Amino acid sequence: MGSKIKNAIKLIIKSNVYKPMKILAVIFIVLVIISTIVYNNKTIFTSELSKVNSYPDINTGNSQISYSTYDNYDKADKIVATIITGTVIKVYPVELIKDGEITNFTTGEVTPVNNPYIVSDIKVDKVMKGNYKTGDIIKVKQAAGNTASIFFKLANKYLFFLVDYHDATYSWASEAPVSVINPFQGSIPITKGKVEKFGDLQFIKAGVSEKKLITQVKRKILKLKISNKK
Repeated sequence: MGSKIKNAIKLIIKSNVYKPMKILAVIFIVLVIISTIVYNNKTIFTSELSKVNSYPDINTGNSQISYSTYDNYDKADKIVATIITGTVIKVYPVELIKDGEITNFTTGEVTPVNNPYIVSDIKVDKVMKGNYKTGDIIKVKQAAGNTASIFFKLANKYLFFLVDYHDATYSWASEAPVSVINPFQGSIPITKGKVEKFGDLQFIKAGVSEKKLITQVKRKILKLKISNKK
């Protein structure tokens, strides 16, 4: 972009256009550059969220699931292993997935805890954080039952904040599909190339273009990574 602008200015200067018109043309180009820089650097992240603890636990039928919520992007970034944009290509029926164990310390008997989940296949588009690549398919689970969750819709695109337990001590945890950080902040809809309004706990502003979203999230991740090393 920089070289194209330089070439354009050179052509204007070398042209036979009346000098005041040359000056106006150069000023116009400079103003366009400044406005583009200002737009690209305008933050897409919301400030501290006031309603961060106002959402209920999820009742799955067999147990109560409590979720942590985060009052800004930086705190969520510390938790998530993966940040991607991706499209829902398949939604499976509700199924029971093992997500815990209860041990009887008297008998030593271990009883599995199974809860209902809806699992979706997500095709990765852009990767901002994590080890996935474009085109990968990720299985993401959402707690079913009597839930406050808004389930993923087939063919819709989202910005996903994902956690996994692949390095967990228990095999049942490492084998389970990944999850969003919570039902209220872990998946932000992207429609017609722009971020949608999703809820009061959304730390990415609605109306932001997908291109700007990806650029600024990558920049934020790098900034936090450098900051954490200090």
